Amino acid sequence: MGYDPTWNDPNKFGANENDVRRALAANGVSAQVVFNDIGRLLPHVRAGRPVIMAGNMKDLPWSGSNVPHVLTVGGYEGGQYLVLDPASQTVVYRTSAAVLTACWDNHLGRAGVLL
Repeated sequence: MGYDPTWNDPNKFGANENDVRRALAANGVSAQVVFNDIGRLLPHVRAGRPVIMAGNMKDLPWSGSNVPHVLTVGGYEGGQYLVLDPASQTVVYRTSAAVLTACWDNHLGRAGVLL
């Protein structure tokens, strides 16, 4: 989850969910890590609170790359989730629960940080 300066080494990965939680806590932001429960992530966003979600880019309509990845699901509007993707353009993507669930349900996915 997160930036990995050693991206060209498949044996090393970036920050994990607990690293993200600790970084947030060091900056005064309370967060909780959730594993294997998309049913907690999406309602959290619909209630107005963002989620940092681990998944795989291959299931994102704006990407298609087969690589573990992290997204910020920052809001919910008009029946769609508002997504910020650090590996993509600086736009807010609008997508469905089905797309987010497909992205989340992959190796090195199935985790989120609730803010």
